[in-house]
Amino acid sequence: MKRTIVTTLLLLSVSTTFGTERWVPSEYPTIQAAVDDCSDGDIVVIFPGIYRGCGNREIDIGGRRITVRSIDPNNFTIVDKTVIDCEIAGRGVIFRNGEDANSVIAGLTIINGHSLFGGGVYCCNKSSPTISNCVIVGNSATFGGGIACIGDSRPKINNCTISGNSASMSGGAVYCKSGSPAISNSIFSNNVGPAGGAISCTVSNLAVRNCTFSDNAATKGGAIFCYNSNKVVVENSILWADKGKEGPEIFVGKSGGPSSLMVSYCDVDGGEAAAVIEQGCILNWGDGNFDVEPMFVSGPLGDYYLDPNSPCVDAGSKLATSLSLDMFSTRVDGLGESGVLDVGYHYPAGAAR
Repeated sequence: MKRTIVTTLLLLSVSTTFGTERWVPSEYPTIQAAVDDCSDGDIVVIFPGIYRGCGNREIDIGGRRITVRSIDPNNFTIVDKTVIDCEIAGRGVIFRNGEDANSVIAGLTIINGHSLFGGGVYCCNKSSPTISNCVIVGNSATFGGGIACIGDSRPKINNCTISGNSASMSGGAVYCKSGSPAISNSIFSNNVGPAGGAISCTVSNLAVRNCTFSDNAATKGGAIFCYNSNKVVVENSILWADKGKEGPEIFVGKSGGPSSLMVSYCDVDGGEAAAVIEQGCILNWGDGNFDVEPMFVSGPLGDYYLDPNSPCVDAGSKLATSLSLDMFSTRVDGLGESGVLDVGYHYPAGAAR
């Protein structure tokens, strides 16, 4: 039975659309079967369960402006229980046909993906989807254990946990080459890759805001590896307890051309000394940076809450607050009495679990 609905997701910055819900598995045996039957504006609703086998991995969105989501992307328990298990036989989701921000995956957990590029999610060929409220964990690739963004792809990655992924060459969590991803309010932890334990950025523009990096490891750039890139901005973020022989937190290098990286309003373990900058490259150590234990505490939704006495409380950029108010105004440890955002990831206020 088809249902015409109006859907609005709290944490997704996409327009409300009319469309048909297509339910997996009650109406369609696989996620791909539901996607293939979609027209623009439709919604694939995946009920809790573990989805394996052909049709439930290498899911190709095919250029459609659709949403593929769990039954409640704002409910952490639902997200944890709505699992695409790739069984080390391929990646999870593919965007390769020029998808825009109205092509959305939300509230899904993607595990055990493996591929050359992007073990969890692969974006290429000018695709610019929205990836929101997802958990991408335990995936592996040669480039981009969790997510790969290449070929002028410009995805928006928001409110995701990208942890425990690995790359044999570059980008334990995220790899971007000739792309321009915008990453906000996400956690990167325990990812591993020789170049960029969490993020590797080559010949790309990259914006990272209100993210937390912790316990990632690499040979170069424990948290972030920036190589021959045009412009990289890291703002209002925590980079703490990452490990790298060259650049415990940051490595900025060049091959055919110099890299430029701007860091501002960030808590960086070791401060500017935690970055290795090759000759000819630029590290713009901007306003508001500091090097003080962030005082993480565990809470109902995870291990990266901020103690009320944390130096990261109310330490963000006022400009970022004005730009991000709509996104973060419903979140705990976000806007303090001063009206300024806290530095790092913000857990959602009132989110169900």
